[in-house]
Amino acid sequence: MARAVAAGQPEAAEPDKGCSLAGRTQSAAGVISERILAMRFLMLIWAESSAASGDQTDYDVWAAFDDRARAAGVFVNNGALQPAATDARLVRTTLSGHDLADAVERRPFTEGAAQIEAFYLMECPDIETAQHWANQLPTYGQIEVRPLIDFG
Repeated sequence: MARAVAAGQPEAAEPDKGCSLAGRTQSAAGVISERILAMRFLMLIWAESSAASGDQTDYDVWAAFDDRARAAGVFVNNGALQPAATDARLVRTTLSGHDLADAVERRPFTEGAAQIEAFYLMECPDIETAQHWANQLPTYGQIEVRPLIDFG
């Protein structure tokens, strides 16, 4: 059943739909347009630097999570990082007075036992929804959830 949308008013969110990313507005001329209601959140996955990488079973669990996030419309991007001890580099910028020749330093960059091992970028309507998805990530580590600043 179609619902009427009052001129210039956002359409009400449908209950129990999970993460709703788009709303609809109708102009006085009757033109319906989509607008994004979601914010982007970066989820940094922290784990012990000594943690071993997973096997096929672990990969399958992560793939299933990705499928659920895509089906819900919250998935934007993700990636896993090589351990900081492998080939990480600290690069100082020219703005801070460093030329490239003296700006690059190779070393492990974590001061403690934990390091960032992966990230997710998700679109959710609010921080509570982002926290809900972070809580479902299949990791023994901790998840740092941070909203991205929208400069647009």
